Amino acid sequence: MMKKLFLTILFCFITSIAFAASKTFIAGGVDSNWSTAGNWSPVASVPAAGDDVILDSSSPNCVIDVATNALKSFDMNGYTATLSGTANLIVRSAANTTTLCRLKYGGGFTWSGTLALRPNATNGVITFTSDSANGVVLDSITQTVAGGTVNQGDAVVITNVLTITTGTWNTNGYTITCDAISSSSATNVRAINCTNSTINITGSGVGLTFAASDTLTFTGTGSTWNFTYVGATASSVNIAGTSGDGVTLPTVVVTGGGSGAWTFNCGGSTFGSFTITNAPTTIKFTAGKTLTISGNFSASGSSGNLITLSSSTAGTTSTVNIGGTITAAYWSIRDITNSGASAPFQLDNNSKGGTTDANVIGFWSKKTISDAGGNWGTASTWTEGVLPTSLDEVVATGTSGNLSVNTSNIYLQGFDLTNYVGTLSNSLDIYVYPVNSGTWTCKFAGTNSWTGSLQILPYVGTVNLTSGGKLSSANNINCRIGTISLQDNLTVTDILIFSGVFTTNNNIITASTMGSGGSTSARTLNLGSSTITCSGLGNAWNFDSTDLTINASSSTIIISNATATSKTFKGGGETYGTVTFSGDNITIADSNTYNTFNVNNAGLANGLILTAGSTQTITNFTTNGYALNLAILKSSAASLATLTTGSAQISEDYMNLTWVQPTQADTWYAGANSTDGGNNGNWIFTAPPSPGVRRIMMIQ
Repeated sequence: MMKKLFLTILFCFITSIAFAASKTFIAGGVDSNWSTAGNWSPVASVPAAGDDVILDSSSPNCVIDVATNALKSFDMNGYTATLSGTANLIVRSAANTTTLCRLKYGGGFTWSGTLALRPNATNGVITFTSDSANGVVLDSITQTVAGGTVNQGDAVVITNVLTITTGTWNTNGYTITCDAISSSSATNVRAINCTNSTINITGSGVGLTFAASDTLTFTGTGSTWNFTYVGATASSVNIAGTSGDGVTLPTVVVTGGGSGAWTFNCGGSTFGSFTITNAPTTIKFTAGKTLTISGNFSASGSSGNLITLSSSTAGTTSTVNIGGTITAAYWSIRDITNSGASAPFQLDNNSKGGTTDANVIGFWSKKTISDAGGNWGTASTWTEGVLPTSLDEVVATGTSGNLSVNTSNIYLQGFDLTNYVGTLSNSLDIYVYPVNSGTWTCKFAGTNSWTGSLQILPYVGTVNLTSGGKLSSANNINCRIGTISLQDNLTVTDILIFSGVFTTNNNIITASTMGSGGSTSARTLNLGSSTITCSGLGNAWNFDSTDLTINASSSTIIISNATATSKTFKGGGETYGTVTFSGDNITIADSNTYNTFNVNNAGLANGLILTAGSTQTITNFTTNGYALNLAILKSSAASLATLTTGSAQISEDYMNLTWVQPTQADTWYAGANSTDGGNNGNWIFTAPPSPGVRRIMMIQ
């Protein structure tokens, strides 16, 4: 009995081999259906498992109306008609055999079934070409059941999913464009080789799945992975293994433009570079995991369309390890830490974020003064229900209530009271300390009874300061690092510029004193055509010469306090436009250059004092002295102070001069009504001759 059964099975096997054949879809058949036996030649039977199927130049339109058997090969070379239908096409190579699956556009290609490629696990190979260049678009492809190799012969375009659950897929450098790629198996060994290929993932939902990547061998050297989806549906890239291993994708580009977020569940993986374009786009990284980006990171949104980076779980940090350069603008970040060589992140002024991680610089969020207002140090004062922290931006609305600065805050990213109509009060300091490149806002509005100091310390970038006429002589401004740019006229008590750049933008400044507090750090003052009035005592204008640049050739500086208490003008050896000394007992501490030097202290007791041994270089010299009220100019000691000019003539009157000597012997006229207090060499105490008389004297 067993022998008979064996012979029967053997006969069936031999018969199947004997009848494996080449079948051609022929013209003049019964109809256009694959399932009709009369459409096939040389034997009028539907292709069986193991058959070679041919659609050639003589074949008519073909409709795959039933799922095919597992064909040995499928070849449409030369086909000029249309392949259609919705049933599946299966191609399976034999062991130790290389076979062909060659598709052709022909006169059209509307077939929308699944192409199942099943190369034999024992060295079976299918060489697959799709003719996508001429318009072949496949619905979906699966490589399942067997474990052999599929070799791409050209670019492939797939409407839905490429599924690889066993065996090897080699792109051979060709492009794949599809809705998604899925390779997920906890047990099947798989190998995907995408060397030098471009992979375009264009769908929503799960765009890429490399699950159980410890059973997957992935080679992607030189490959580019483009994830493109514009829409509202969430999408994801899932790369994970039971041991937590990931893969390396050399170049990753995400192109968004919709409200749907891309989530990269890729802990343990490495991206060579990561670029995000076409905002608005939201990118999420797995909470509690680390994604390595060994190269550059780029994320550039636009005004009103930010690129958002966040952890997949709010409040739980996700880590990216970025080794290259970060180029980003108009982006929003939350719960992301950069642990790489490029740390910390630097956000520009058009970006926002929030984190408590100390390794991140530039993450900020807004804290809004609530309608009820209250004390700075009370959580309910803020619409968000939490106190502002370092690098937050404090903002107000038109309905925000009064705010009492009862807590000294530090390192705000910005302070913007645009539209505020409430009252700012109390006396503790406000610190604006943006640590990112770009332009930030410090703006006052409403009613101000606050009397604290404004500390502006831009680590880099610029703070635009708008006082709105709300700051007063009760407030001080301290400036460090970065750039402070005035947006309107400013009135305060003291302005201290310890380092960085201070640009007035031609606005008027009224202060008690202005200086750098003895700092020798690099400082630049761009004074434009501003008029700056310093009305205080002591060091009214006080800049040390070390690392100092003052661009003041068009500006006017007025030292105005007329009390007898001493004042000092220390110019740092710089060149000034117009400086008017209208106060009393003012000492110029160093040597400077002036376009116009005004000694306007007529009738005051002590006058203007030049430090002995100093030299003032002057183009235009004026005073405001008159009868019985002389303008006083003198040296600080019984030793000469020097004046020098490049002008042809200096002429004034009604002065009281002591120990002040010009370097030019025939240029400086003190006038007939001035008093020579002694030791004033080279002054001519007469009125200058008329131009005609002077010419005659020179000829003689």
